[in-house]
Amino acid sequence: MDRDGTSHINEEKAHILVVTYPIQGHINPLLQFSKRLASKGPKVTLIIPSTTIRFPANASTSLISVAYIPDGHEEGEILSVDEELKQFRAVVSRTLGDFIQEQVESKFPPTVLVYDAVMVWALDIAREQGLHGAPFFTQSCVVNAIYHLVHHGLVKIPVLGPFSLIPSAPLLEVSELPSLVTNTELYPVLMSMVIGQFSNLKGAKWILVNTFFELEEQVAFYDFS
Repeated sequence: MDRDGTSHINEEKAHILVVTYPIQGHINPLLQFSKRLASKGPKVTLIIPSTTIRFPANASTSLISVAYIPDGHEEGEILSVDEELKQFRAVVSRTLGDFIQEQVESKFPPTVLVYDAVMVWALDIAREQGLHGAPFFTQSCVVNAIYHLVHHGLVKIPVLGPFSLIPSAPLLEVSELPSLVTNTELYPVLMSMVIGQFSNLKGAKWILVNTFFELEEQVAFYDFS
């Protein structure tokens, strides 16, 4: 504290950016992660790429800041899943970069970008701005492991029969597997996006997974290389 009573604690507070893919199953875990992270002391800004969706008025986000950036989607616009994914990447790559640049030049410049793992290209944007990058996998370790094996060519797709993930686990029936590995023609761009989550992990500073560890300990520690 200065002699005039002004404190510099807030000015020195770490600032962490968190960006989520804008669908509920991704927003919820990253929102909860952001609030838990903020409870430890740093300033946390949750970034939601969305032109039309906003948090309801009663949503509890008091611990964090929430920022919205354009995603290029116009209300009432009808696109196929693959068209929407392509447009999302093209627009958000730019708007996220612009937002991070604004924050870097602000009073509280960020040092880390935690990004939804399906937005794999966000790591390049973070590093271009001098930030560390950390992917956050919203799906369970089992699903991550399946996609990881597909990415490295260790499992042939489409999977047409019972699937053994690790020796000590029971066989998984086709109905229990992610639909993208059993029907590869369903959404080819989405398939490429989820498998691509593992393409640049070596460039990440940390890797974060949304899981209940005691339920997935064997998978979490299994060597899939």
